[in-house]
Amino acid sequence: MSALNIKKGSSSHSAYDLRDPNAQAVETHTLAVLVDKQVTTLCAPPTVWRMLIQEKMGDYPVKLRELLSAGEPLNPEVIEQVRAAWGLTIRDGFGQTETTAVVGNPPGQKIKFGSMGRPLPGYKVVLLDPQEEFRVPVVDLLVL
Repeated sequence: MSALNIKKGSSSHSAYDLRDPNAQAVETHTLAVLVDKQVTTLCAPPTVWRMLIQEKMGDYPVKLRELLSAGEPLNPEVIEQVRAAWGLTIRDGFGQTETTAVVGNPPGQKIKFGSMGRPLPGYKVVLLDPQEEFRVPVVDLLVL
């Protein structure tokens, strides 16, 4: 499997440096890398997804099978545009470098727009209301 994790900024630990010395648009270069390297899994923050939909994504014959987003909630319009172009649904989630993914929408789970999903295996998630100082019950799907 080939995976590409895209992060913006100088602290990126991306599989590829997306800065193109020929001044090619970053979104065009990114899509070209996805095709050239036959990437099958793509995880990118919402900022990158919003950048990619500026291009005609359907013109790129990607080999992608899984799409993920993390960092902040991804708006449904972006998810729909990607689905229309590639026939794949971006699965939202939450995690940190120190924890990996904590909450997410695993493959096969029905996706509810605006939801980051359920606690993933190995994690117990408790929501706290800081003003009322009590635990908020965790329901079937988290909407944060």
